[in-house]
Amino acid sequence: LNGKLEDRVVALGGDYVPLRAAVQTLFAQKYICTNLATKTVGGSYTERAHKGDGKEPFTPISAAEQRKALQFIVDNALKTSAYTLSPDMLNKMQDDKMWSWENNLFAPGRRFDFPLAEWVEAMQTAVLFNVMNPFLQGRVIDNAYKTDDAFKLSEVYTTLTKAVWSDNLTPKGRTAAWDRNLQRVYTDMLIQQVVQPYPVTPQDAVALSRLNLVRIRGDAQSALQRKGLDDEPNAHLMETIARVDRALAASRETNF
Repeated sequence: LNGKLEDRVVALGGDYVPLRAAVQTLFAQKYICTNLATKTVGGSYTERAHKGDGKEPFTPISAAEQRKALQFIVDNALKTSAYTLSPDMLNKMQDDKMWSWENNLFAPGRRFDFPLAEWVEAMQTAVLFNVMNPFLQGRVIDNAYKTDDAFKLSEVYTTLTKAVWSDNLTPKGRTAAWDRNLQRVYTDMLIQQVVQPYPVTPQDAVALSRLNLVRIRGDAQSALQRKGLDDEPNAHLMETIARVDRALAASRETNF
């Protein structure tokens, strides 16, 4: 994005509105691609099968392919390095000031500069929600029964917790705020599955959510002991511990 995109979409002497539109389009394509990869986790190949043709309607995707897909999602959607733009490019991404039926200049929350942090959080939240979809988790459990080389639901949680938290306890650099946003989103999703899970959420998912909250709390507590932390990571870790404690101590809401 930071290379030749400007030269390809902005004419000499023209404004930078096409640059903003191009970046938004490419971000949307990135989301679509990573979202498609979520279908591999807990997925199966399907085909029209008839008795006697030697085929079956469903063939579970191998554990190796599921692990590869999950790592693809981590690398291309959950790592903030996948969204970085140079400050120079970001400062050129002006908004379109021309009013039209599809371009409301007075829409609530509209910003004339490009809200990169909001875009990153929205895309990461959407992908993470799809990975932790209760139906997807149920298919992971069912597929583990169908195959000898099982891809377990615990692998999903271990991989996500490691990528979002364990490998990046105190984010640094320009993208630190994005990393903390993702940590909050992931922690909140775990909390919801512990305190108020959707009716179709597998019980193993609830138990694994509690386990990973305990691990996150332990990691955050250890990170707080480090010297030289700025106020932002300090406050974030303290708030995370407080939220996890409230969730673990809360009564679970059920429909029966």
